[in-house]
Amino acid sequence: MAPGEGRQECALAPWMYALSPRKRGGARSFACLFKLSMPVLRAILPMLSSCSMPIKDLSAIELAKQVRAIKACTETDEELKGVLERLGLSFDDPRLKQVLQGLAHEDEFALLCRLMGTCNAINSLGQTPLLDERLAAPDFIASFRPALSWWPGTEFPQDASYQCLIEVKGTTKNTYSISTNDLERRLRFARYFRLPLVFAIRFMKLDGGMWLLLEAEKYLELKKSNRRLRAEDLQRGIGHILLDDYYVVPRCKLRMICSFNSMGNGRISRFGALEIMRLLAGTWEIEVAPGDREFVFLVLRTLMHRILEVKEDGFRTSVTYEIIPQARSISSTVSHMNRLQAEVDGTGPVDRARVLARLDADSNPAFLLPRSLIESVFFKYPGIFGRYAYENPDHFIPKMTALFNLGPQQDVQPSGPAKPSPG
Repeated sequence: MAPGEGRQECALAPWMYALSPRKRGGARSFACLFKLSMPVLRAILPMLSSCSMPIKDLSAIELAKQVRAIKACTETDEELKGVLERLGLSFDDPRLKQVLQGLAHEDEFALLCRLMGTCNAINSLGQTPLLDERLAAPDFIASFRPALSWWPGTEFPQDASYQCLIEVKGTTKNTYSISTNDLERRLRFARYFRLPLVFAIRFMKLDGGMWLLLEAEKYLELKKSNRRLRAEDLQRGIGHILLDDYYVVPRCKLRMICSFNSMGNGRISRFGALEIMRLLAGTWEIEVAPGDREFVFLVLRTLMHRILEVKEDGFRTSVTYEIIPQARSISSTVSHMNRLQAEVDGTGPVDRARVLARLDADSNPAFLLPRSLIESVFFKYPGIFGRYAYENPDHFIPKMTALFNLGPQQDVQPSGPAKPSPG
């Protein structure tokens, strides 16, 4: 046996045995591990083998890393609860709940970057301070490329990019304040690498979960005036630039008259499977191809709407929806369609950590709806839906030019008239 090999095996064994409940014959199965992709396995196994103390005694940072690894190897929260209890940690522990909520925000942001299609690369950073406890590593290092999909004809140099470090936060309030100590520790780390630090803050009550991305240096300016961050600071931020985000706004009151069958296959609503759908803009009926009806219905239902009428007739129910002319960001729509939106308590319809772990799995990989497919619904009806920038292009374009270091020869060259900001 090679030196150290036995020690590593002994360290790994308690984790592996906790991860795998006993079968009828006394043997244990590690099948859950083989459902993961090789990159995920390579990342997880060193974490599981490196823990030399009980999990309940770990620091908050180390606990988060270990729980993330364990969670990726389990398929349900009930299974995760059993594993953690066998390792001596209560699933109801307040510290654990806080860790899980923080991980949910980080995983949702990573998936959003993948879905929005403007991120060249994004990777998690290990956060254990090795040399100086006055430093704190942010959650991610990332690179973004410029895009302006809502302004057709805009061109950028192929090598233009923005590299940064990202710290993810979440709040259930309408304002957010970062502690001075937290800000300084992460800024000190970022300056060593000469990279800008960006705070990605999720306001969970707004627009189904609005993300504000703000450079730390800009936040310092606000902090000097003792002002908290607010949702109104979206225009100060750079999220709409890095993620190519914009608002979708119905230009009129739309109605969807749908007929559902509670006994039909393919249930997409609490009323049952969709059989008939009519889309009306005033007195004008918009033709929706039969094969597109279910998807169009699901996309439009992410917009602000209300139910005007429900008529039941046996197994069939006729429902009239009214789509309200209110702005909704394309990022929120994409997240909602992929069932990634976290609720106020940090939980969501799907577990984002398990989705990330299975994105590139060899068998049964996680499936995500691409942004382009969701946008195609709005692009089909340009007279019905408008796309609006977060801020006036007279301010937006210079900010984007500076952010991506576009020189005079590479300046943004849009074609067509400027698009208005939502009023």
